Amino acid sequence: MGYTAVPFGTIPPFFAHRGCSTKAPENTLTAFRMAGELGVPGIELDVQLCATGELVVFHDWDLSRIAGIPFLVTELPFWKLKSIDIGSWFAPAFGGERIPLLTEVLDLLGDAVFYDIEIKHRERRPIHTEKALAGIIRMRKLQHKCIVSSFNPFSLKALRRIAPEIRTALIYAVHQEVPKVLQRGQGQILTRCGIVKPHFPQVTPAAMFRLKKLGRRFVLPWTVNDTDTAGALFKLGVDGIISDRAEELMDVRGLGEDMQLL
Repeated sequence: MGYTAVPFGTIPPFFAHRGCSTKAPENTLTAFRMAGELGVPGIELDVQLCATGELVVFHDWDLSRIAGIPFLVTELPFWKLKSIDIGSWFAPAFGGERIPLLTEVLDLLGDAVFYDIEIKHRERRPIHTEKALAGIIRMRKLQHKCIVSSFNPFSLKALRRIAPEIRTALIYAVHQEVPKVLQRGQGQILTRCGIVKPHFPQVTPAAMFRLKKLGRRFVLPWTVNDTDTAGALFKLGVDGIISDRAEELMDVRGLGEDMQLL
């Protein structure tokens, strides 16, 4: 596979959102394999604990959208999750795709890419997901090849306490599913993350001044899918973008060049 290695200790300017999610079903091994083969240096993915304690790669709280099954991921054991087809909804050719374990994704891509691993849960007193994730990252020696992100500031605070060497990123957006008190990045007060991931419409010159000049934060907006928006964001000084079409935006001359890296 033609993976593009990311220098040790850096954050790349392009992340494939849930893999190549416009070319293959999101958060599947096929989507991640495509991203690697197309040379996308960063991979964004979602993890949550299933009922038997494994960290599985899946975005939604339940299986309704992807598989037509109204069960929460946290309610099902991994053996059951592994039997569910999550590819046919995207296209018949992808029938038989399965929910992967985080370890399977890491086995596939190794340390040749940079990972943005988003924790999915709503607990105010989290511990189990964070301990499991920190253990896997440490076991694979990927502390400097990944960030851990979440909308949940309590999760990030717990992760920083468990594994302070792992960089964390706060995600936020003005959206009905995000509590109003957290919609504009207020969770930074609790998390003290060095990286923020705002929804891209919230990246304005004033916001960049606050985040970069005053706060000294690294900024990774999501989800950026067109060249005009990507170009404008890079001109504002963002450090990278998360995109469903990262493999296409990378081909645009000048995007991501001379970006500051950690």
